[in-house]
Amino acid sequence: MFTRVLLALDGSTRAERAIPTAVQLVQASGGTLILAQVRNRDDYFSLASLPLVTQELIEQDVAQGKEYLASIAHSPELSTITVEQVVRYGTAADT
Repeated sequence: MFTRVLLALDGSTRAERAIPTAVQLVQASGGTLILAQVRNRDDYFSLASLPLVTQELIEQDVAQGKEYLASIAHSPELSTITVEQVVRYGTAADT
């Protein structure tokens, strides 16, 4: 069956509706749930000429993504399964 289930979350309640189904799959298979979020770099294209500021903003954005996934990972409904968290930066399709 499934040993790893990837659940991409964009921060919306619509995406979070998939959590119970993902948990059921992981519980049935004894696998791992991988919570993933891709933070979008397009918001910072206008700052491309300021690499230090851009890098700082990117790091803050990734930190926000990590905080969000950590809050999901520590929710009671995920307490009985193994959960990994992955935050990447880039365009969602490429990443």
